[in-house]
Amino acid sequence: MRISLKIALFVMALCGALVASLWGLSVQRESRLLREELQRDVVLVAETLSLSVPVAPGGRGVAESTRLVMEGVQRVEPALAVDWLSADEAAPWLVAATRGQAAVSLVLDDAVGALAPLRDSDGSLVGAFRVTESLEAQRAFRSRGLRSMVLSLVGILLASTFGSLWIGRVLVGRRVDELVHVARRVGEGDFSAPPRPRGADELGTLMRELASMASHLEQSQQRERAAAQSRLAMEEQLRHADRLATLGQLCAGVAHELGTPLSVVAGRAQLVVRRGAPWADDAGVILQQTQRMTAIVQRLLDFARPTPPSFEACPLDAAVQQAFRLVMAQSKSAGVALRVSPGMTPVALRADPTQLGQVLTNLLLNAVHASESGEEVTVSWAVDQSVVHLRIRDVGTGVAPDLVERVFDPFFTTKEPGEGTGLGLSVVHGIVSEHGGHVEVESELGAGTTFVVTLPRAA
Repeated sequence: MRISLKIALFVMALCGALVASLWGLSVQRESRLLREELQRDVVLVAETLSLSVPVAPGGRGVAESTRLVMEGVQRVEPALAVDWLSADEAAPWLVAATRGQAAVSLVLDDAVGALAPLRDSDGSLVGAFRVTESLEAQRAFRSRGLRSMVLSLVGILLASTFGSLWIGRVLVGRRVDELVHVARRVGEGDFSAPPRPRGADELGTLMRELASMASHLEQSQQRERAAAQSRLAMEEQLRHADRLATLGQLCAGVAHELGTPLSVVAGRAQLVVRRGAPWADDAGVILQQTQRMTAIVQRLLDFARPTPPSFEACPLDAAVQQAFRLVMAQSKSAGVALRVSPGMTPVALRADPTQLGQVLTNLLLNAVHASESGEEVTVSWAVDQSVVHLRIRDVGTGVAPDLVERVFDPFFTTKEPGEGTGLGLSVVHGIVSEHGGHVEVESELGAGTTFVVTLPRAA
């Protein structure tokens, strides 16, 4: 049962009991007053009758006088009943009456009455007038009062019921419905619409507490979500580091095994070229390819055994300009412009200058390779307390969403076969991690790619 209906029933019962009690007391009081008033009227009529009849000594002429008086009263007040009692009939009623008393009241069940003695000049009792009036008027008054009470009670009950239902709906029902709706949404994990506290009553306090609870739950959920994302990122970094370590061991073994045969092949090719044999041109091609393979082997060794960084304060703007000079030839050949966003504040990083240059060079080369002729690569940075966020952005082809998470994997590349080994970004990731930072990639297919490198700021 709804609270508003319970309130309505309670108010209806309370109003019904109160109205019935008040009406009952009022009817009883009015009935008593009406009986007392009728009794006074009857006594007054009786006294008037006893005084209006002259009595001669010995009671002569009394019969005719009393008859005329009673007929006159019947014509004027038909509701009154007037009887004449002889001295013997009246004597028992007048036992308690004192001599000289004009009239005495009679105690009757269904009427009010009075007895007025009539005495002669000697004071002897001649007879008495008995005047009575029925209580039918009183009973009719009670009936009318009862009907009025019932009708009023029904009207009051209906008004109180509908009023209570309306007030209960407005003050309680709607707010409870809102609380139920919000509680369901909070239970489903939706904290976007907390209750709006209204009023200083108990429901208002409950709504404020529910809003506070929803706020605390939302903050707790956000902390849990942030902690979960941090754990996932850390687990991913650990898995990536484990893959790098495994691949590093593999690359070190492969490089070691290939290094000696390549040195032998390169030495023999150089010897053939120097002797000028007929196949010297072929030997030159062999020498060129072995040198290329040697460079790849050296990169494998660099990837497998990274050099520990030697930290110092490195001006970022100078490092960016140095990286621009290193990749200038490739950028001009591709028709891609390199620029630094205007308004950059000079800042120094805590980094190894050589490895920082390697990070910048690799990222710039990747951006140039991903850009079309006429496009540009933009470098910018922002200082955030103790770290610096370096952004290298191109507007090239971008990377498909399902490939973004793999760009730092060793030997993964989106370039054409023969154009890259897929180790550049892995080396960048390793160097940045060794510097206590992290690197992120933001890419949209057809809209370009942005690498965000976060490194500690120099003290």
